[in-house]
Amino acid sequence: MAGSASELLKPGTKSRSRRGSKTHEFEVMGSMTVMIVDDNQDIRALIRQALQFEGYDVVQAENGDVARRRLVAGEKPHVVLLDMMMPVMDGKQFLEWKNQQPDWANIPVIVISALAGDTTLTGIRGYLRKPIDIDDMMDMIQKNCG
Repeated sequence: MAGSASELLKPGTKSRSRRGSKTHEFEVMGSMTVMIVDDNQDIRALIRQALQFEGYDVVQAENGDVARRRLVAGEKPHVVLLDMMMPVMDGKQFLEWKNQQPDWANIPVIVISALAGDTTLTGIRGYLRKPIDIDDMMDMIQKNCG
C-alpha cells in the first residue's frame, strides 16, 4: 500500500453541518447505516470517524467474506463502501456475490480503491479513488442513502 492511512484520506474543505442535525427530514427517516469493507484498519477507522461525525451508523468488515457474513446475519446497510483489493474475498468477488442475492442486490455500492475504476463492474453507484476526498465521499453517500 502506498502511504499511511492518513495519506489515503483528504480532509474536506466544505463547511458541513452534522447530517443528523440538519433537518427534520433525517429525524423522520431514522439513522442511515454505512458498511465499510476495507482490509486496512486505519482507513476503516478514519472513514468511520468521518461518517459518525455526520450522524451515520457504521458497520465494518475487513474483507468481502466478513461483509457477506454480516449481511447474512441481518445487517442492513443503506450503502456499502467497498475496497477492491483485500484478502480472503476481494471487492469484485463480494460484488458478484451480492448482485446474485435478491435481498441485497439493490444495496448501493461505492467502490473505494487506489486503482483506476473498473468499468466492467456491475452494481456500483460510484467510485472514489484513494486518496479519498471526504467531501466527495459524503456527497456520494448522501446521494445514495436517500
